[in-house]
Amino acid sequence: MAIAISPDGDSLATAYRQLKLWDIRNPKDVVETQTLPHDETGKLWTVDFSPDGKSLACGAENGKLEIWDVQHQKLVRSVKADSDRILSVQFSADGNFLASIGLYNHTLWRTPEWEMHGKIIGEGRQTSRQTDKLANRKIDR
Repeated sequence: MAIAISPDGDSLATAYRQLKLWDIRNPKDVVETQTLPHDETGKLWTVDFSPDGKSLACGAENGKLEIWDVQHQKLVRSVKADSDRILSVQFSADGNFLASIGLYNHTLWRTPEWEMHGKIIGEGRQTSRQTDKLANRKIDR
């Protein structure tokens, strides 16, 4: 299971078999607000909000990377980003990039086009802790 808190602190995203959003403003009454229609054939391993809170990225065990428009509950992009599971996704602080770390492919995506910006060289079969080191890696374009 994966979790992420929205930048404004009002929402929590949970991901495993389903992708759910929760209103967490009242700690005594945490309420599910949305269940996004994720294809449940692949369990979700990772989730992250964009810095503006408008997009939600998630990675699945089947190698799919999904980008959601949170407000409209719309799947914006779905791409096979790895031949195996996506272990971690993380937006850049300015929201211009999304990094996805898979068992075999580590990729940098350009937003809002959701096109591949480059592959991170020499990092296959690493753990998700490598996400924090992306800024220091060589990018192959």
